[in-house]
Amino acid sequence: MSKKRNIKIGIITICIAFIFMIVALLLFSKNQDISMKMKDKIAQVNNLVISSATKEELATAINVDDINSLSIMTGEDSYMRLLPSKNKIDEYNLQKYQKEQDSLATIVEKLIKDNFVFELEKKTAKINDATVYYGVLKAFYQMTYLQDLQELQRVLFEEYKLSNGITDEEVEQYKAKVVAMKILNEKLNQYKNNDQYCGAAVYQYEDEESTSMSLLSYLNLLQGINFHNEDVEELENTREERITKYIEEAKKNNLIDTSNVLNIK
Repeated sequence: MSKKRNIKIGIITICIAFIFMIVALLLFSKNQDISMKMKDKIAQVNNLVISSATKEELATAINVDDINSLSIMTGEDSYMRLLPSKNKIDEYNLQKYQKEQDSLATIVEKLIKDNFVFELEKKTAKINDATVYYGVLKAFYQMTYLQDLQELQRVLFEEYKLSNGITDEEVEQYKAKVVAMKILNEKLNQYKNNDQYCGAAVYQYEDEESTSMSLLSYLNLLQGINFHNEDVEELENTREERITKYIEEAKKNNLIDTSNVLNIK
């Protein structure tokens, strides 16, 4: 083999090696960029949920069409703050309820923010076609609070309906929610998280839709759905009897009107 031929082969080999190195660097850079984007996305969602973001802002960040108000932790679009139309507020003189609702929701939102801690771990894992981002979470037991709120609202509404009948269901359901929030305001300590941490994971898939669904599920984690300690289990297992007891206490303590449970004092 001639010396020139050896030189040509050597040059070609070096060029191929150089091309492979460039491709590897580009792929590494791309993967690093994707990883950083996902970490930024998780940080963005964390910031939005405790900063009273609108439904549209959250939906845009997660890349979904809509988000249920029960999955929104703070802000005007959260279940706690939903209002009837302006016309109904004026027609039924609900300004007193609106003011009470705002005050009570603000107290709960402060607890949500004060109890919120999330630390994203540096390591990731590859599971099938997904990259998994792990974190450690501490959160207010908001999911349990909301379940109690809805059940209390339902019982108050049913009691009112039996005694008074229904004039406007939307209005009376709204009143029942505000009264329920007022009753639970006396019980908020039981939803506080006393240094209980749990694991959280977000999955980034090849397709954007699956990734969005993972981020949507992540919202429920931030509301405390993953906590299964004795305190939470006790609240879950005693919900029906607790709600009955809460209403009895509220009547006894003159927190609500015994002749009209949807009337706030």
